Amino acid sequence: MKDAVFLAGLFFDYDVPRDKQFLFKYFRTPLERQFVRYYLCFGEVENFVDHTGYFCQQRWVRLLKKRMDNLLRIHETYKNNFELDKLRELEEGRLKVTGEYKC
Repeated sequence: MKDAVFLAGLFFDYDVPRDKQFLFKYFRTPLERQFVRYYLCFGEVENFVDHTGYFCQQRWVRLLKKRMDNLLRIHETYKNNFELDKLRELEEGRLKVTGEYKC
C-alpha cells in the first residue's frame, strides 16, 4: 500500500485527518507542513528528503519527528484525561511546547 501511495504521489496532497489539523499551527513552513503530511501518510521519515525533494539534514527530520510525536502524545493525554481547557489551548496553537514538555 505504501508503494502505491508513493508512486501516485498522494502524500503531496494528503488530507490530514480533522483531529490532527492542529499540527499545522505548530509546523508553519512549507517543509514542515509537507513533513506532517508525509509522516501521517507513511508513519516513518527515513526517505522524506528523497521522496519529497525538500532538502534538509537528517538531524532536522529527526527533530521534527520528535516534536510531532511529542505533540501527538500530549494531545492524546489531554483527550484521555478530559483536560478540555488544555486540549483547546493545544488545538488553537497557544500551548508553548518547548523541549520535553511533560503533561
